[in-house]
Amino acid sequence: MPRTSRRLFLALTFVSLPLAGALGFAQARTAASQSGLELTAIDRTADPCTDFYRFACGEWLNANPIPADRSRWGRFDEVKERNDQMLRTILEAAANGRDASSRRIGDYYASCMDEPAINRKGASPLDADLRRIAAVKSTSDLPGLLADLHTGGVNAFFQFGAEADFKDATHVLAIADQGGLGLPDRDYYFKDDPKSVELRKAYVEHVARLLGLSGVPTAQTAAAADAVMRIESALARQALDNVARRNPTSLYHKMPVRELQELTPRFDWTRYIAALNAPSFVALNVAEPEFFKGFSQVVASSPLADIKTYLRWQVAHASAFILSKPFVDENFQFYGATLQGTKELLPRWKRCVQYTDSDLGEALGEAFVTQAFGA
Repeated sequence: MPRTSRRLFLALTFVSLPLAGALGFAQARTAASQSGLELTAIDRTADPCTDFYRFACGEWLNANPIPADRSRWGRFDEVKERNDQMLRTILEAAANGRDASSRRIGDYYASCMDEPAINRKGASPLDADLRRIAAVKSTSDLPGLLADLHTGGVNAFFQFGAEADFKDATHVLAIADQGGLGLPDRDYYFKDDPKSVELRKAYVEHVARLLGLSGVPTAQTAAAADAVMRIESALARQALDNVARRNPTSLYHKMPVRELQELTPRFDWTRYIAALNAPSFVALNVAEPEFFKGFSQVVASSPLADIKTYLRWQVAHASAFILSKPFVDENFQFYGATLQGTKELLPRWKRCVQYTDSDLGEALGEAFVTQAFGA
């Protein structure tokens, strides 16, 4: 799924764009009200003492149903919709032009929009990673393989990166954190209410279908999906839930690399860090030590075939949203429709605008500023 560069969003895209797009809109909307409130949004049939939210914006809600391709809708979504239209204009011009300064964003956008070419490739973009997984002979091969997968944005087993030291913002620390789960939170794996049970069943079926698209024979996909679920459930058992992760002290455990190695004797961190080509460091934040103990136990106790199946799933899962139509549709069906209740997939141009902004945000932001402000 996502490449590391997706984390580098340009501030102009989310600050300057909304300001530029919304100023005229806000002035027009508030012209009839000296207070600045949009009086036409008020639902005067609602009792403010019973439901103030409905009173304050009920008429806006009536006039703005959630679009079929969204799971939510609000004023900021309106602004983003206008921004995306502006970015689409810029990207289409860049895709059709010969300006060297905009060629990167134009070529990226044009490649994303070329759905027939993407469909012809099918699952072949996964081949290199799948060959590396198939070549694994023992768990001692995992450090180098996981370094490659993590560099490519595959969230297998755990996350590794860098962030400001929680207790000294003048320094940046390496951080190892929980990861490797396909469901949104650890509790999804263990709640026993009927809805959660049904959701897990749907998830396992989704994993099986995606593995099938990646090349696993149909007769083997159900057993393969069960193996993935066993590994993810074992990882989730030692993970913190979203509520616990709100407490920064729960996620700060600074230690030398050797102590992390003691937590995970089945995984060679020296080899992993070397394969990342990371800058030299002697200490890191191990956000959740218990999770890494659990990770080590999973590596020690799981059959190698199951580990390789899990890695295959992670590779397919990470890229499903940008692969051929069967992958995109299957990914949307579970993560969009089942989990979020979204009725329709975003139009391709909207997805390609988002992907370009995510991967090439600085270049796209520069093009926007040039067009919007003549800079």
